[in-house]
Amino acid sequence: MVVVEAMKMEHTLTAPISGRVDVLVSVGDQVTVDQVLARLVPENAEEDEQS
Repeated sequence: MVVVEAMKMEHTLTAPISGRVDVLVSVGDQVTVDQVLARLVPENAEEDEQS
């Protein structure tokens, strides 16, 4: 899903399910502790939205 850099270390976050990723921040943004960076919309939820 994303790679987060903190204190010169990169942390890769992978999605536990298939779906669409809505990124809520931009590259280079400084973020705070507990800030939501992205939202994962499950694949089957997208079908429900279209109905």
